Amino acid sequence: EIEAAIARLVEAAATAGAWGEGFPRYAAIFDNVFLSDGYRDIFLAWFKRFYESAERGRLSMGQAMILVGPVHCFKTFLIEKLLKPAMGGYADLSSIVSGEGNGFNADLFQSPLAIIDDSRAAESEAQLNRYASAIKKLVAHGTHKYHEKYLTPIMVEWRGRVVIAANDDPVSIKAVPALNISNEDKIIALAMKTFEDGPTVEELKDVETELPALLAWLKAWEIPARYIDAPNRYYIRSYIAPEVREKIEAASPAAVLRDTLISWWARRGATEPWEGTAVELHQSFSDTFDNSGITREWTARSIGRRLSELENQGDPNVKLIAKRSGKAKVHKYRLTCPNLTPDGPEEDEDPNNPF
Repeated sequence: EIEAAIARLVEAAATAGAWGEGFPRYAAIFDNVFLSDGYRDIFLAWFKRFYESAERGRLSMGQAMILVGPVHCFKTFLIEKLLKPAMGGYADLSSIVSGEGNGFNADLFQSPLAIIDDSRAAESEAQLNRYASAIKKLVAHGTHKYHEKYLTPIMVEWRGRVVIAANDDPVSIKAVPALNISNEDKIIALAMKTFEDGPTVEELKDVETELPALLAWLKAWEIPARYIDAPNRYYIRSYIAPEVREKIEAASPAAVLRDTLISWWARRGATEPWEGTAVELHQSFSDTFDNSGITREWTARSIGRRLSELENQGDPNVKLIAKRSGKAKVHKYRLTCPNLTPDGPEEDEDPNNPF
């Protein structure tokens, strides 16, 4: 047998002070880089469960943490100057999910953290599927196949955390797995903002000396009940910030199909609901767009896949109405014209309370 993680935690100070007492630079950053105090507190709740379970010698399972924001929002700082030193290191998972890895993952299972760099995100559909699958497996399963070079693979327990830091531009946001029903409960995704007057690299060079005081505060802090989902195996409530959800969905292949459908509705000149299969919609595309490049871009299979994604995302204009036609397995959809959709729900009146 081997240890699931070979790491040494930073020990918390013996006594805890008020917020920022003994850790003013960490506190200043936390108070200025999240789009709301609620997002900051969700991160701290996730971190508290992670640290305290590691301190007990038995890591509890937790969601993947996704930090999305512009440059200079201290995403890398939270990884390199907070999580990495506090938890005892990390492994870079970027090459594995992008398909560049050779399959040997010994470093990952000797580390408490698996970090993904948005600059090396998956690009092809096959890589995207591999990417999403890898994240789901790491978060959802406590045991994994451990394969060190020249050794026979064995099963090992790993309950670390996946952390993804992504810029919020359309290219970088692809570092975030597509959201669907099967993985949303395994993700916490938080929106961040630029800290214009934040401390410089030079001012933060010894910031780790504040870690014991921060960790003491964290241990003494009581997580607000609204961030807890006790029956859930992850204990902390899963959450996707609306700002992040919008950017992820806007950059997804399903969003491209949504735009194509809007053009399709406009060219058809009809507003009554349309019903049919992906094959029938592909034929309608061919007729409506007069065999243009759009028809070549969208195969019947890709249309079916993206229609399912749009429905899983809650698109009000796409609904699966049948999975069978007689004995045959056929997915049939009902599409409605976007301009007939009623207004959506109002925004949360209190941005500091995500729940």
